[in-house]
Amino acid sequence: MAPETYYLVTTANEKTWYFDKPMYFLGEWCRRYDRKEIWSQLNIQLPNQSCCSATQKDQLITQTQEQEEKLLTLLTLELNVIHGKNHSSRYWAILLGHWLRSYVSVITFRYQQLNQACERNKFSETRVFDVPCASLAHADILQFQWGCSDDIWNNVVYGAILAYLRKSDMRIEKIPLDISAPSNNGHSKLSNQKKISLWQFLKYSAQKITSKCLRDTDAFIVSSYLPILEEIKLHLSLRQAPQFWQMQEFYIAKPDIDLRQKLTDKIILTHGDFGLESCLYGLLFQMIPVCYLESYVSIQTQLQHVMWPKNPKFIYTANNFYADEVFKQWVAGKVEQGTPYFVGQHGNNYAVSKYVVNGCDEVTSDKFYTWGWSNKLNTKYKPAFIFKTCNKHLIRKNPQDLLLIQLSLPHQSLPWDVYPEHAKYQQEQFVFAKQLNANVSESLVVKMHGDVDKDFWCQKLRWLDRFQGLRIMDSSCRFLDALKNARLVVFSYDSTGILEALSLNIPMIAFWQDGLSHMIDEAKPFYQKLFDVGLIHYSPEDAAAKVNQVWDNVDAWWYSSDIQQVRVLFCQQYAKTVEKPIRFLRRMLLEGVRETLEEKELAKCS
Repeated sequence: MAPETYYLVTTANEKTWYFDKPMYFLGEWCRRYDRKEIWSQLNIQLPNQSCCSATQKDQLITQTQEQEEKLLTLLTLELNVIHGKNHSSRYWAILLGHWLRSYVSVITFRYQQLNQACERNKFSETRVFDVPCASLAHADILQFQWGCSDDIWNNVVYGAILAYLRKSDMRIEKIPLDISAPSNNGHSKLSNQKKISLWQFLKYSAQKITSKCLRDTDAFIVSSYLPILEEIKLHLSLRQAPQFWQMQEFYIAKPDIDLRQKLTDKIILTHGDFGLESCLYGLLFQMIPVCYLESYVSIQTQLQHVMWPKNPKFIYTANNFYADEVFKQWVAGKVEQGTPYFVGQHGNNYAVSKYVVNGCDEVTSDKFYTWGWSNKLNTKYKPAFIFKTCNKHLIRKNPQDLLLIQLSLPHQSLPWDVYPEHAKYQQEQFVFAKQLNANVSESLVVKMHGDVDKDFWCQKLRWLDRFQGLRIMDSSCRFLDALKNARLVVFSYDSTGILEALSLNIPMIAFWQDGLSHMIDEAKPFYQKLFDVGLIHYSPEDAAAKVNQVWDNVDAWWYSSDIQQVRVLFCQQYAKTVEKPIRFLRRMLLEGVRETLEEKELAKCS
């Protein structure tokens, strides 16, 4: 019997569906929960969906990082030629290293998913929006990040990948795309931009005043992750006026379709037009964000007029290394001029997760300041303290809530399918809630992640379909504010919030799937101690049982010697607190300047 022939569907955009024919949905992302009444009536086949194993993830991370290194070498050569520069690979890594890692992961997963589907099934046709490949280029890394979950963008990406699979027996129907939507051309819009708050207005006003006191040799400190009053103290301790730097918008030029195609044709001549590696090379200049190609020169011009220090003593950030495109160009230039560049730890995955290693922020900085841990093999890592809760003291008056912290659907920018793992995660949340005793359940408050309103998982709807009347905390509520009313906090994933809660001595437990398989070996003993005393659990049933057990007297359990001894030991490694933290950080930063300059002098002599 001949195998059934399907019509391939790659996204949830229903304009690409075949409602009267047998369809093969490439993944669970094609079936939006809030459109179930539509797709549940159709003839649909899905691939076997299972979570990616730890071994498979390890292999994918190794594979993508090897490709990333090759592509960075190529980009360094080509972008220097295009822009008439002679910058180092470190310069370009500061600009686009984070984007490049995501790009390789995005193409790798989509290529392999599509290739596997084509090998196992027979497809007669698929529909792809009729737009040039250059339309895949976003303005910057933030637009790229959110574009990875956009149905139209993904549909065009899958269509472009098909060319590298050479599936000549599958017809590709080009369908028109409504081009009446507003253009992205013009000045960039900062991510999540909302109506300006009173606090933002005050910071902007303060910056206009303090900028008059700016000196060319002042240290440039932005998004330090310190509470705002502590950051002001840091400025003052360095004997400089506090500055409240804001992200800069930049002009978004039109993608140069001819230039991008010429670069693509040149690469194809060298790297071919078939297979995964050829696909990675072939789509590189079709997808590279505008800020690194067409808008690069205008940002360079913009930097000549920004009121920033011309010769800063050092540059320090714990956040802007990722998405602040103007800042990144400025930093890259200053680094090549010899300015020490320091980065502070941004979240919990550093020195813990196997899948967050050798990040661009770590590799390109001169010194990296951690929340407590050190790296015996690399002296650039300097153990500091947890910046986010520095000198924070929460006032909790008779807290009554059981606060369950939720994870949103991860961005589709990993080299594996995030949907099966997140589906399992969601079911475990429901199991946890059902296992709570009645007197505990009535205190349950579910706090959504800040990104929940931007993904297509429909998490709020799923919860309310299962638990009518459930209290759901708005995702905009600040995490530390939410803690004030929590008798006990439950983290449903390996969250930065765990480190914050432990450092503040807030009663908490956590549970997640697959144990410690996502961690590097050096981290496991510390987390194992949390497991041994019941602060971490590997199943929702065990976590709920612990909550039921301690609920009536949380404080007696939490402040017991066993819990507190383990908490203090863990925090010394991953969420350290110190006396006089600003004096401590000032000393470390100035020592970092001295060490960096000495290292540069030694490098010149060698």
